[in-house]
Amino acid sequence: MIAGANEPWLPESTSHHAFLPNGLCARLGITDNRMRYARDAYRLSAIRASRERLVVVAGRWDAQGNPLRPSRLLFAADGQTVARRVRRFYDAEFAAGDQPGPVAAEGSAAAMAGSGASDDLHDARDWGDGAVDAMLDRGDGAAPGARASGPGLLTLPPEPVIRFEPPTQIAVTDFRKMIQDRYGWVVERFRACVPVDDHAREMDSRIFGSLAHSVLEHFAQDGAVHSDDDRLIAGRLDALLDARVNGLFGPGARHARVAVRFQVEQLRLRLRRIAVWHAARVRDGWRVVGTEVSTPEGGVPFLVDDVPIGLKARIDRVEFHAGRREWAVLDYKTGDKRKDPGKEHLAGDGTWTDLQLPLYRWLLGRLTGPDGAPRFVVEPGSRVELGYVPISAEAEATLEQTVEWGDAELETALEQAREEVRWLRGGVARFDPDQRSKYADERLEALLGLGLLASSPEMEDGE
Repeated sequence: MIAGANEPWLPESTSHHAFLPNGLCARLGITDNRMRYARDAYRLSAIRASRERLVVVAGRWDAQGNPLRPSRLLFAADGQTVARRVRRFYDAEFAAGDQPGPVAAEGSAAAMAGSGASDDLHDARDWGDGAVDAMLDRGDGAAPGARASGPGLLTLPPEPVIRFEPPTQIAVTDFRKMIQDRYGWVVERFRACVPVDDHAREMDSRIFGSLAHSVLEHFAQDGAVHSDDDRLIAGRLDALLDARVNGLFGPGARHARVAVRFQVEQLRLRLRRIAVWHAARVRDGWRVVGTEVSTPEGGVPFLVDDVPIGLKARIDRVEFHAGRREWAVLDYKTGDKRKDPGKEHLAGDGTWTDLQLPLYRWLLGRLTGPDGAPRFVVEPGSRVELGYVPISAEAEATLEQTVEWGDAELETALEQAREEVRWLRGGVARFDPDQRSKYADERLEALLGLGLLASSPEMEDGE
């Protein structure tokens, strides 16, 4: 019995190596993913040929109920065999009617081991090239989709219709996800489909960005925030970064991996460029009046058809220019790719693809403090800059990128938000297979079976 026949453990696959990407390994003639695939396929074939019976167990869910992918070796066969195996994997009634008696008994033990059982390997003619003819069957005798009856689980294959309880509040950042892919957003929000990965050996983009935001948030509370001396500002940012790093990784991050220490120094260089940019903003008359500004609990009421829904947000930076009576609402971006806020929000045909900055603009004059008083008093007709501040590795990329939309354009954005809320209140999301090219999210790729019937992308090109 072989347990754990799931991706990425069988076949073993290595990707994103810092010094030896897969494509380079292939050219150098050293072990690459194709060689690993061939090795593991041979081992399975050798085990099958040297045993009277073989049971292969691939788990369907991990301990938290997240779906697992079966090994692609189980699909390395002709089309008819692959179709039969897919049906056995997803259709309990098909599998139950297709199996002989002894396998059902065998399935109970396999179910305890890996939340599923394999069928008997009784027909060598079904083998693909160097692959094993094994496919999972439900070991618990449940009907198709029964495992998804609890909260946070998704029926496989993808449910044509998902019904959900409409929320009473929503984050501003959710609108982009809903506009792009309503079904995928519902899977993430209401089926708790989140990635599970313990392979991280350094800070991912989320942790790296959170660290940068934390440093800048604490800097806004520092006396140096109104200084125009970039050296003084850089020194304070250095000290704040060291304090945050010590809290995360220990003093000086001395015991952290080299990659983590290298990332910390990369962020230090980026923050020094921010210091130069910040000093120039202060000299120009801008003052930071809010950072990491959050909406109150329950959000800010946003009326849609006379019924409110709470809008939640956390605005990175709010500035005010007293001399010109102008405001600036800015969002930090830590990615290396420089983003144009106009293009990020509006498509070429004029349709809105993101509503973050327009909704920030709407929220600005409606945010309140702990005492209920307005946080920012925005006079009617005041000019408000909206934009991004790249915390980038590029020296010239620390200049803010702003955009100004007229009242008419902002009203179309608000109407788009109302349309999304109207859909949300319907409580129904429908899966459209013709839109599968939109599902770039790796979680939905796994749920839709994309990449299971062929080589994974890293096998084709590891660079």
